[in-house]
Amino acid sequence: RLAIAYEPSALVLEDATFASVDAGVIRVRSECGEAREIVIPPDAPGRAPDFVLEMPQQVHDFFEANPAEIKRLWKGPKDNSGKVWLAKDACGLRIRVEVEDDVHCQPYSGAEQYLGDDVQVLLATPGQRGQWEFGFAHRDDGRPAVHCWLAPEGFNADEAAAWVELTTSRTGTVTRYDVLVPYAESEDYTEKTLTGGIRFNLMVNDNDGDGRDATIEIVPNTFHSKDIQLAPVVRFAPMKGEAKK
Repeated sequence: RLAIAYEPSALVLEDATFASVDAGVIRVRSECGEAREIVIPPDAPGRAPDFVLEMPQQVHDFFEANPAEIKRLWKGPKDNSGKVWLAKDACGLRIRVEVEDDVHCQPYSGAEQYLGDDVQVLLATPGQRGQWEFGFAHRDDGRPAVHCWLAPEGFNADEAAAWVELTTSRTGTVTRYDVLVPYAESEDYTEKTLTGGIRFNLMVNDNDGDGRDATIEIVPNTFHSKDIQLAPVVRFAPMKGEAKK
């Protein structure tokens, strides 16, 4: 279980142009602001978010060139932004996302889920041919919803959506998503896989009631291009008793 307090602020990608030491783990970022590699430290109370989505450079506005739709442009972090925590445990990969969103709207389901307020995750692990693309939603009726658009060869997307665990809640203007991606019964997705490193990117969709307005993602253009090689490499510190690579 993630034990997290939400007061500390995180390194913002663009500011992290150097190697810094956090809890004995080195995080390396490229000078352009794109994360080449990040090592997730052991989970601890009060740990800062691993990623913060709040910069204009991370936003893709769908109505930027349309003066008649200026009200639908991104207005800043209170309009749509996110904090992301990652962890691994004996069960699998855990993802916690807190989205600041002034207006929540999610009437969609299935393959159209991304048209409403929604969190999308792209990830790829060594040894699998292809990549995963999941969507996580807090529906207007309060129910959590998972959809899988892409799955590597040999995996069924619908079965994967049912396999992933999601709980959601909304308090005030903050929507929280807690995700567990359980380990697979194969050698290409285990605790050692996460220690060795996976490609990971996350995007938040925003809909204030008039349709999909904008997105904000850790590394821009990864989802629109579906190019997983643009995504950061995320490695996790070994768990107690786990052999280091």
